[in-house]
Amino acid sequence: MTFSRPFGERDYHELHDPHPPEARGVLSSLVGSRGRTGVPSMQLLVFILALLASLSAQSQTVGSCAPSDIGSPSCPYQWVGVTSVDFTGSGNGLGYVGMTTQCRADFGPGARMCTSSEIVNSDTLSLNAIPALGCWVRPAMKFAIGNSIIDESGESYSSVNSTCVSWKSFSSGNTGLVLLPSGTFSSSQTQPVPSPEQCNVAKPVACCRPQPVGEPQASMMLPAGVGALAMLSMLRGEA
Repeated sequence: MTFSRPFGERDYHELHDPHPPEARGVLSSLVGSRGRTGVPSMQLLVFILALLASLSAQSQTVGSCAPSDIGSPSCPYQWVGVTSVDFTGSGNGLGYVGMTTQCRADFGPGARMCTSSEIVNSDTLSLNAIPALGCWVRPAMKFAIGNSIIDESGESYSSVNSTCVSWKSFSSGNTGLVLLPSGTFSSSQTQPVPSPEQCNVAKPVACCRPQPVGEPQASMMLPAGVGALAMLSMLRGEA
Protein backbone atom coordinates (compact mmCIF):
# COMPACT_ATOMS: atom_id res chain seq x y z
CA MET A 1 0.00 0.00 0.00
CA THR A 2 1.27 3.43 -0.94
CA PHE A 3 0.51 6.66 0.95
CA SER A 4 0.51 9.97 -0.91
CA ARG A 5 2.19 11.49 2.15
CA PRO A 6 3.83 10.12 5.31
CA PHE A 7 1.45 8.53 7.79
CA GLY A 8 0.36 10.88 10.56
CA GLU A 9 1.32 14.06 8.71
CA ARG A 10 -2.25 15.32 8.72
CA ASP A 11 -2.59 14.82 12.44
CA TYR A 12 0.71 16.63 13.01
CA HIS A 13 -0.27 19.63 10.92
CA GLU A 14 -3.67 19.93 12.56
CA LEU A 15 -2.05 20.01 15.97
CA HIS A 16 0.68 22.45 14.95
CA ASP A 17 -1.22 24.75 12.60
CA PRO A 18 0.35 28.25 13.03
CA HIS A 19 -2.58 30.02 11.41
CA PRO A 20 -5.80 30.87 13.28
CA PRO A 21 -9.13 29.69 11.81
CA GLU A 22 -9.81 33.21 10.49
CA ALA A 23 -6.63 33.08 8.42
CA ARG A 24 -7.20 29.54 7.09
CA GLY A 25 -10.58 30.43 5.62
CA VAL A 26 -9.21 33.40 3.69
CA LEU A 27 -6.05 31.62 2.59
CA SER A 28 -7.88 28.57 1.26
CA SER A 29 -9.97 30.77 -1.04
CA LEU A 30 -6.93 32.69 -2.25
CA VAL A 31 -4.47 29.86 -2.79
CA GLY A 32 -6.75 27.46 -4.64
CA SER A 33 -4.97 24.63 -6.39
CA ARG A 34 -1.62 26.39 -6.15
CA GLY A 35 -1.61 25.90 -2.39
CA ARG A 36 -1.49 22.14 -2.88
CA THR A 37 1.91 22.34 -4.54
CA GLY A 38 3.48 23.07 -1.15
CA VAL A 39 5.54 25.94 -2.61
CA PRO A 40 3.72 29.21 -1.82
CA SER A 41 4.84 32.34 -3.63
CA MET A 42 6.67 35.19 -1.88
CA GLN A 43 3.58 37.39 -2.24
CA LEU A 44 1.50 34.76 -0.47
CA LEU A 45 3.98 34.55 2.39
CA VAL A 46 3.93 38.33 2.78
CA PHE A 47 0.14 38.27 2.76
CA ILE A 48 0.07 35.61 5.48
CA LEU A 49 2.37 37.67 7.68
CA ALA A 50 0.31 40.83 7.12
CA LEU A 51 -2.94 39.01 7.89
CA LEU A 52 -1.65 37.45 11.08
CA ALA A 53 -0.23 40.78 12.23
CA SER A 54 -3.59 42.41 11.57
CA LEU A 55 -5.47 39.76 13.55
CA SER A 56 -3.03 40.14 16.41
CA ALA A 57 -3.36 43.94 16.43
CA GLN A 58 -7.17 43.74 16.47
CA SER A 59 -7.07 41.60 19.60
CA GLN A 60 -5.02 44.17 21.54
CA THR A 61 -6.59 46.95 23.58
CA VAL A 62 -5.15 50.31 24.46
CA GLY A 63 -3.31 49.89 27.74
CA SER A 64 -1.53 52.25 30.07
CA CYS A 65 1.13 54.62 28.83
CA ALA A 66 4.72 53.53 28.40
CA PRO A 67 6.96 55.09 31.06
CA SER A 68 8.78 57.14 28.44
CA ASP A 69 5.48 58.64 27.21
CA ILE A 70 4.08 59.79 30.57
CA GLY A 71 3.45 63.52 30.49
CA SER A 72 4.03 63.73 26.74
CA PRO A 73 1.37 64.98 24.26
CA SER A 74 0.45 61.35 23.53
CA CYS A 75 -0.05 60.52 27.21
CA PRO A 76 -0.80 63.67 29.25
CA TYR A 77 -2.08 63.86 32.81
CA GLN A 78 -5.85 64.19 32.57
CA TRP A 79 -8.80 64.39 34.93
CA VAL A 80 -9.99 60.99 36.17
CA GLY A 81 -12.24 62.07 39.05
CA VAL A 82 -12.17 63.20 42.67
CA THR A 83 -11.12 61.49 45.87
CA SER A 84 -13.57 59.43 47.87
CA VAL A 85 -12.43 61.33 50.98
CA ASP A 86 -13.04 65.03 51.73
CA PHE A 87 -10.06 67.10 52.84
CA THR A 88 -9.59 70.43 54.54
CA GLY A 89 -6.86 72.68 53.20
CA SER A 90 -4.34 70.93 55.42
CA GLY A 91 -4.99 67.59 53.79
CA ASN A 92 -6.61 66.52 57.07
CA GLY A 93 -3.25 67.09 58.69
CA LEU A 94 -1.35 65.16 56.02
CA GLY A 95 -0.75 68.05 53.63
CA TYR A 96 -0.26 67.67 49.88
CA VAL A 97 1.13 64.15 50.33
CA GLY A 98 -2.08 63.01 52.00
CA MET A 99 -4.17 64.47 49.19
CA THR A 100 -2.16 63.01 46.32
CA THR A 101 -1.82 59.65 48.09
CA GLN A 102 -5.60 59.39 48.26
CA CYS A 103 -5.71 59.96 44.49
CA ARG A 104 -3.47 56.93 44.03
CA ALA A 105 -5.62 54.90 46.40
CA ASP A 106 -8.76 55.78 44.42
CA PHE A 107 -7.42 55.71 40.85
CA GLY A 108 -4.31 53.56 40.90
CA PRO A 109 -0.58 54.05 40.30
CA GLY A 110 0.37 57.28 38.58
CA ALA A 111 -2.62 59.25 39.86
CA ARG A 112 -1.97 62.50 41.72
CA MET A 113 -3.59 65.77 42.74
CA CYS A 114 -4.36 67.70 39.54
CA THR A 115 -2.70 70.95 38.64
CA SER A 116 -4.82 73.69 37.13
CA SER A 117 -2.92 73.28 33.87
CA GLU A 118 -3.77 69.56 33.67
CA ILE A 119 -7.46 70.30 34.21
CA VAL A 120 -7.50 73.09 31.63
CA ASN A 121 -5.98 70.70 29.07
CA SER A 122 -8.11 67.67 29.99
CA ASP A 123 -10.60 66.35 27.46
CA THR A 124 -12.03 63.93 30.03
CA LEU A 125 -13.80 66.45 32.29
CA SER A 126 -17.52 67.21 32.35
CA LEU A 127 -19.44 69.64 34.53
CA ASN A 128 -21.56 66.97 36.21
CA ALA A 129 -18.37 65.33 37.50
CA ILE A 130 -17.49 68.34 39.69
CA PRO A 131 -18.79 68.06 43.29
CA ALA A 132 -21.23 70.62 44.68
CA LEU A 133 -18.55 72.28 46.83
CA GLY A 134 -15.92 72.00 44.12
CA CYS A 135 -12.58 70.25 44.57
CA TRP A 136 -9.07 71.25 45.54
CA VAL A 137 -6.60 71.89 42.71
CA ARG A 138 -2.86 72.43 42.82
CA PRO A 139 -1.92 75.80 41.26
CA ALA A 140 0.31 75.99 38.19
CA MET A 141 2.00 79.40 37.94
CA LYS A 142 2.10 80.95 34.49
CA PHE A 143 3.89 84.19 35.34
CA ALA A 144 4.10 86.81 38.08
CA ILE A 145 3.26 90.51 38.07
CA GLY A 146 4.56 92.28 41.14
CA ASN A 147 3.22 90.42 44.16
CA SER A 148 0.52 88.66 42.16
CA ILE A 149 0.82 85.27 40.50
CA ILE A 150 -1.13 84.54 37.34
CA ASP A 151 -2.18 80.93 37.26
CA GLU A 152 -2.68 78.72 34.18
CA SER A 153 -6.37 78.84 35.01
CA GLY A 154 -6.38 82.63 34.72
CA GLU A 155 -6.75 83.17 38.46
CA SER A 156 -4.61 85.83 40.14
CA TYR A 157 -3.43 85.14 43.68
CA SER A 158 -0.63 85.26 46.19
CA SER A 159 1.25 82.11 47.15
CA VAL A 160 -0.55 82.07 50.51
CA ASN A 161 -4.15 82.17 49.28
CA SER A 162 -3.71 79.61 46.51
CA THR A 163 -2.53 76.61 48.53
CA CYS A 164 -3.95 77.09 52.06
CA VAL A 165 -0.44 78.14 53.09
CA SER A 166 1.32 75.24 51.33
CA TRP A 167 -1.54 72.88 52.24
CA LYS A 168 -0.99 73.33 55.97
CA SER A 169 -3.91 75.50 56.98
CA PHE A 170 -7.47 74.54 57.91
CA SER A 171 -8.33 78.09 58.94
CA SER A 172 -11.31 79.99 57.55
CA GLY A 173 -8.96 82.95 57.14
CA ASN A 174 -6.97 81.24 54.37
CA THR A 175 -8.04 80.06 50.95
CA GLY A 176 -6.91 77.63 48.26
CA LEU A 177 -7.45 77.11 44.55
CA VAL A 178 -10.72 75.32 43.82
CA LEU A 179 -12.49 74.07 40.70
CA LEU A 180 -16.15 75.04 41.14
CA PRO A 181 -19.21 73.18 39.78
CA SER A 182 -19.74 76.14 37.45
CA GLY A 183 -16.59 75.02 35.62
CA THR A 184 -14.59 78.02 36.80
CA PHE A 185 -11.60 78.34 39.12
CA SER A 186 -11.47 80.45 42.26
CA SER A 187 -8.89 81.09 44.95
CA SER A 188 -10.53 83.89 46.90
CA GLN A 189 -13.74 83.98 48.87
CA THR A 190 -16.53 84.52 46.36
CA GLN A 191 -19.55 83.30 48.31
CA PRO A 192 -21.00 83.90 51.77
CA VAL A 193 -19.29 82.00 54.59
CA PRO A 194 -18.65 79.15 54.39
CA SER A 195 -17.15 79.65 50.94
CA PRO A 196 -15.67 76.69 48.99
CA GLU A 197 -12.26 78.38 48.78
CA GLN A 198 -11.89 78.58 52.55
CA CYS A 199 -9.37 76.10 53.94
CA ASN A 200 -11.69 74.90 56.71
CA VAL A 201 -14.31 73.71 54.19
CA ALA A 202 -13.68 70.01 53.51
CA LYS A 203 -14.08 68.86 49.92
CA PRO A 204 -12.65 66.22 47.58
CA VAL A 205 -9.37 66.59 45.70
CA ALA A 206 -9.21 66.67 41.89
CA CYS A 207 -7.20 63.69 40.62
CA CYS A 208 -5.33 63.32 37.34
CA ARG A 209 -3.55 60.37 35.80
CA PRO A 210 -1.60 59.74 32.57
CA GLN A 211 -4.13 58.78 29.91
CA PRO A 212 -3.45 57.73 26.29
CA VAL A 213 -5.10 60.16 23.91
CA GLY A 214 -6.08 57.31 21.58
CA GLU A 215 -4.21 58.46 18.53
CA PRO A 216 -3.10 55.63 16.18
CA GLN A 217 0.48 54.55 16.71
CA ALA A 218 2.94 54.96 13.86
CA SER A 219 3.59 51.75 11.95
CA MET A 220 5.53 50.71 8.88
CA MET A 221 2.79 48.20 8.01
CA LEU A 222 -0.07 49.11 5.70
CA PRO A 223 -3.50 49.30 7.31
CA ALA A 224 -5.07 45.85 7.43
CA GLY A 225 -7.69 46.52 4.75
CA VAL A 226 -5.29 48.20 2.33
CA GLY A 227 -2.62 45.54 2.82
CA ALA A 228 -5.06 42.70 2.27
CA LEU A 229 -6.45 44.21 -0.93
CA ALA A 230 -2.96 44.86 -2.29
CA MET A 231 -1.83 41.30 -1.64
CA LEU A 232 -5.04 39.85 -3.07
CA SER A 233 -4.52 41.87 -6.25
CA MET A 234 -0.95 40.61 -6.60
CA LEU A 235 -2.01 36.99 -6.12
CA ARG A 236 -4.78 37.20 -8.69
CA GLY A 237 -2.40 38.83 -11.12
CA GLU A 238 -0.20 35.74 -11.04
CA ALA A 239 -3.06 33.34 -11.61
